[in-house]
Amino acid sequence: MGAMSTVSIAEFAADAGMGAVGIVFLVAFLGKVKEPREFISTVIAYRVLPRVLAVPFGAAVLVAEPAVAVSLLTRLGVSIGLALAVALLSSFAIAVGVNLYRERRVACGCFGDPDELISGQLLARLAVLLAVTIGVWLEQGAVGRVEWDVGPTLGYLACAVMLVAIGNWLLNLRELRILRADPPRRTATL
Repeated sequence: MGAMSTVSIAEFAADAGMGAVGIVFLVAFLGKVKEPREFISTVIAYRVLPRVLAVPFGAAVLVAEPAVAVSLLTRLGVSIGLALAVALLSSFAIAVGVNLYRERRVACGCFGDPDELISGQLLARLAVLLAVTIGVWLEQGAVGRVEWDVGPTLGYLACAVMLVAIGNWLLNLRELRILRADPPRRTATL
């Protein structure tokens, strides 16, 4: 019988957080890659960078997001993946914050949904992702010691999916209040 590996709560949380951030970057990339020109137009519309820099920045995001996702989900180059995730999330938060301050209504461009506009809720989502990413980065030494056992890895990924779902649910509580209200009553018609 082989030796069982023990994982601390901090290691488990860091791995689950890393998986959650990786999943978010993967889903974000998949939404953007469907219409890359539309995404780059959205980056230009933020008016934070001059057009001459906005276009290459948008293209760089389309390369960086899947790199972050692969790094965090496979644990290859985690230090680079986390640094890149912090840089991307910080730049996104700055762009959203600047446009909220300017009171501009700009498409988010986050997951390829052209109808989602920037909001305080989006800024909160970015802040949470940034906090989780920085927390994982600080705990990175412990993450590097976690073994590649299939059982724990599946557990981390399951927790990562759960964290993403719970985070999304918490950030959408206002919309979920509607579910609590009494549904409209239907009247019978003959």
